[in-house]
Amino acid sequence: MANVLPKCKICKEEINKKDQSSFIKKSSGYFHVACESEKGVKNKKTCSFCNKEFGSEKDIVKRGSLTVHQSCLEQYHQSSEKVEVKVRVRTCPRCKEKVNPLDVDALDTGTATYHKTCYESIQRQKKNREELLDYISLKYNVEFPTGFMLRQITDYHNKRGYSYKAMLVTLKYMFDVEKVPAKEGVGLGLIPFYFEKAKSYHQKLRKAGNSANNVTINNKTVKIKAVAPVKANRVSRYDLSSM
Repeated sequence: MANVLPKCKICKEEINKKDQSSFIKKSSGYFHVACESEKGVKNKKTCSFCNKEFGSEKDIVKRGSLTVHQSCLEQYHQSSEKVEVKVRVRTCPRCKEKVNPLDVDALDTGTATYHKTCYESIQRQKKNREELLDYISLKYNVEFPTGFMLRQITDYHNKRGYSYKAMLVTLKYMFDVEKVPAKEGVGLGLIPFYFEKAKSYHQKLRKAGNSANNVTINNKTVKIKAVAPVKANRVSRYDLSSM
């Protein structure tokens, strides 16, 4: 019985084992050298704009289903006559609105495409939440907020519409202005009771600051930069309604 010759994994043709230079043996099987070379050429990434290969990883930009040169994308944004490039319009995970991955205000994370403003908003919320958790850990002398506290934060954020920044400002008002002691077992239950007080307090501070900066002399309004005296545990002025 004749020996059955192995076949190339790519083209499925028989391998000539007598010609050692014509094939490559791998753990997965046999491959023709020519087939491997052709496969490599096909797998080389090229820019969707200029169809040229990428010389440096730094110049590669991923936008939706397209991979382009950073320089080509910049030229595309600056050009008044847009090159027709087929790209699938995506949905921004933040606002649920359509976003073209090639738009100048689009941002691709690899897994999704966002509007830049939407992505920046998400990152800002993450930062504000981290600052809130750090402050709670400090004031309540815990390594990390308890599960009960985290549920309260989620409830205030989702159901009451409190931003993480506004909750942080409210807590600072409670502890630094009202001198409310941090009690065990209560968690963050006092935030709703002090939220409006904190909001009113900062509105008055802001209004007083604006009045002090404007002085009328001879029927002309002159802006004067007022320097407030340094006070211990001074709380910054915030507008909770905008947070």
